Amino acid sequence: MEAHAQAPVGKGDTPLVTLRLARCKDADALANLKTALSLEAEHMVFDVADRADLVGRCEAELASANSGKRQIFVVEINGALIGFIDIHRIPGEHADFLASFDLAVRREVQGYGLGARLVCAAEDWARGIGIPYLVIVVATANARAAALYTRLGYIIYPTPSLVSQHVLTKVLVKGHAGNIFPILLK
Repeated sequence: MEAHAQAPVGKGDTPLVTLRLARCKDADALANLKTALSLEAEHMVFDVADRADLVGRCEAELASANSGKRQIFVVEINGALIGFIDIHRIPGEHADFLASFDLAVRREVQGYGLGARLVCAAEDWARGIGIPYLVIVVATANARAAALYTRLGYIIYPTPSLVSQHVLTKVLVKGHAGNIFPILLK
């Protein structure tokens, strides 16, 4: 899967924006992206203290993609990674019907729909392998992310025990109940 588009990002020439599946050879670039994101994003926490360890973790994540349990998509502008989504099945008894994801896009390109494109790619992957529900936890202080997800059809559920976090869910497959939150609380 690779999709190209022209996007109005910055001034000057319109850059080539590509959304694609991440590849094992992206480990170093993904580690660089996570390092940059850790410095600019208040709500994303990546352990970037040990560069070799971070690259090793990225290599392991990328190697486990395409396993049916996880997939990683990236967005690049003119060949430079500027965002990613890592979607994965929730381990345990809910693995057959529930997945979650981590999404991050560089601050300077937020607001151009790149995060939404990554989420849509992840949702398509989940539907394709028969996962009917997605769930994501977002810091309550991250109003921009919560707004993105609600625009994309996610529902925020009140979580008294998670005062500083929202739990958002979305039904991907018709015929499944809309409220999966009681299932998660079991």
